Amino acid sequence: MLYFDCDKLPCACFADGIAIATYASFGQRTVTMAPEKAPEGTAAVMVIRPRQGGSGYRYTIPLKSLPRLRKMNEELDPLGRHEAVMKADGLFEVAPVQ
Repeated sequence: MLYFDCDKLPCACFADGIAIATYASFGQRTVTMAPEKAPEGTAAVMVIRPRQGGSGYRYTIPLKSLPRLRKMNEELDPLGRHEAVMKADGLFEVAPVQ
């Protein structure tokens, strides 16, 4: 996973969540923090590829999603948050990458 961070966030929490979901870690060298920042208007961008290499997906989380995500974090338990995020429209964008 290649992670693009945003200076507007207090932490790189999205990297933690995706690392847990994909069994990736900095220690295994399967997570890399990009030297450049996420594009303007985005909270985070993650490029996730198979460990063996090849094409993958680029996940983009727009800054406008943060209030909805904050509300989910405050009101729901971990399983409820997972289900809510997976069902919600517009929280993140996914595009294939080569």
